[in-house]
Amino acid sequence: MVILGRPKTGIVVHSCVVQYRPVNAARIRQARWPLAIGLVLLFAFLMTSAEPWVPAQRAATAQQVQAGHSAFRELRRSRVTGQPSDVSLNAADLESIGVLVGQGFAPNRLAFRLDDKTLTVTASRPILTRWINVRAQASGRSVGFPHLKVAVGSMHFPTWMSRVALAAGRQVLAIRGVKLPPLDTMIRSTSIAGGIVHANILIPATGLIDHAVASEALVISDVTVSSIYCRLTAQQRSAPDQLFAHQLKRALTIARPTSEQHAAAIIALAMLVVDPGVGNLVGNTPALAKSCIVPTIETTLQGRMDWPKHWSMSAALTVATGNRFTIAMGEWKELSDSLSKSAYLGQDDPSGFSFVDLAADRAGFHVARQLIDAEQLERSRVWLLSADDEQLLPRSATRLNDGMSNAEFVRRFGATDDPRFGAELQRIDRELGKAGTF
Repeated sequence: MVILGRPKTGIVVHSCVVQYRPVNAARIRQARWPLAIGLVLLFAFLMTSAEPWVPAQRAATAQQVQAGHSAFRELRRSRVTGQPSDVSLNAADLESIGVLVGQGFAPNRLAFRLDDKTLTVTASRPILTRWINVRAQASGRSVGFPHLKVAVGSMHFPTWMSRVALAAGRQVLAIRGVKLPPLDTMIRSTSIAGGIVHANILIPATGLIDHAVASEALVISDVTVSSIYCRLTAQQRSAPDQLFAHQLKRALTIARPTSEQHAAAIIALAMLVVDPGVGNLVGNTPALAKSCIVPTIETTLQGRMDWPKHWSMSAALTVATGNRFTIAMGEWKELSDSLSKSAYLGQDDPSGFSFVDLAADRAGFHVARQLIDAEQLERSRVWLLSADDEQLLPRSATRLNDGMSNAEFVRRFGATDDPRFGAELQRIDRELGKAGTF
C-alpha cells in the first residue's frame, strides 16, 4: 500500500491505522541546535590535544644563537634583494631555528626533524586548557610549493586539502593587510636529500613573519614614523647634538602624547641612532623617508656610544614586536657576543656577554612599555623630557659584569633560563628602579 502525505505533514502509524499529524517546524529547528553544537565540540576535540606534541624546550645556547643567526641571514638574503635565493639548511640549522622561534614566541613551540629524505615540522600552541598541534611532512623533490602531509590533532588531511587550506589562509591574511605572493612564487623548488633541505625561495619584504612578530604590538603608522624621523634629521643638521638624552627629548617633543605617537617617535629615534633600516619594523618607512635619510648619528649615554644603540633598539623592538620577543633578542645578542671576537654595535661595545648591555636593553624596554601604556604615558613623558643619563641608564648598572666569554657565562649563570641568570636580571631591574628609570 502506498500512502501519500501532504507537505509539512508527518505520518504516524498505530495498529495499522494511518493518521496525519502536523509537524512543528520550530521544534525541528530547536532540535538541530544540540546536534550542531555537538558536532562543533566533536570537531574541536578531534582538532586539539590534551598535551603538546612539541616538548618544552630549554633556552637557546650561544651556539644555537649563532647557528640560527646564520640560517636567518641566509633566508633574509631574498628579502633584501627582492629576488629568489637558494638556501641550504641542515638538521642543526633547523633545530636552532625551532628553539629561537619557540623562545621568541613562547608559549608557542616549534620543532623540526630532518631525516635523510623527509622534513617534519611540528608546532604546538595552547588554547584554553588544550593544545592545537600541527604536523606537516615533506619529502623528495618538488617544483613549486612542496606537497605536504598534514595532521591537526587527530585529523589527517590529504595533500590537496592542505594546499587549499594554505591558499585560504593566504587570502585571510590579505584581508588583514598582509599580502603574500602565491605559494609557488614564494617556494620555487625544494629538495630534501642527504639530511639537507635545499630550496629556492622568495621572501617578500613584508609578510607573514612581520605579522606574527607584531601580533601583540601596536599598529604604528609608517607615515608618522617617517615624518618624525625627517624632523629629527632636520634638527640635527641645524643644531648637532651628541647626547642621546637630548635626541630622545627631541623625538618626544615632536610626538603627540598618545601611545601610537610615542611608539612612532621611539622607532624614528632608533632609525637615527642605530640605523635607518630599523624603520623596516614598520611598513615601508625607509622608502617614505628616503629624501631625508642621513648617516647614523653617533650619540652617547654615560659616555659610551654603544649603549644608546642598545637602549633605543630595545625600545623600538618593544613597541614594534611585543615584550617577549624584545627580551629574547637582547639575550640572544649577548650570547652571540660571548662567542664572537667583535661585537655588532660598534667599537665601544666589547665582545663577550655583557650584563651592562642587557641593562641598557632593559632600560629601553621598560621605558618604551611605559610610554605606550595609556595609564603611565603622561607621567613617563614628563620625566623623560627632562631626563639625564643617570635616569636613562644609572651609573651603578654600568659596573655590572661586562665582556664575559661563553665558558665563563655558562660556569657562573648556566643559561638564560637558569635561576642564577634570572636573579641577575632582577638585580638589574632593581638598579634601574632605584634610579627612576621605570
